Amino acid sequence: ASSSRPSSSSLKTQKGGKSLFAALSESQQRDVESLSKQFANFTRGDIMGYLKINKYNILKASAQIKSTEAWAKTFPHATIADVAPFMRSRPDAEGPDGCVVVLEDMQGGCARDASGRPVMLMVGMPHGTNLE
Repeated sequence: ASSSRPSSSSLKTQKGGKSLFAALSESQQRDVESLSKQFANFTRGDIMGYLKINKYNILKASAQIKSTEAWAKTFPHATIADVAPFMRSRPDAEGPDGCVVVLEDMQGGCARDASGRPVMLMVGMPHGTNLE
């Protein structure tokens, strides 16, 4: 099965063309790979950030990632059905002040980011409620 995480070679490079992942020590690279397997919804870049901010302490980074996962689960996942009621003009307006759209992938579906989440674009301030 292919991973939705970017490969280490796709991470931004430092001066001199060396990838950020390749610039890590072998031990740090193993820690990134270990956490990447444990936390499949996080990119290697995400994992590297958690490790760096925690001075490459894998236990602290792991705890912070778990905390982030728990926090993220408190938010509902938006669907087109959730967004559609807000894609309309105010009754007194000549046109919409804003809208939220899910970007198409030109193959009949929606565009997705590296983690598989739908890519949404919000323009201006949407109006409306679920009751309308």
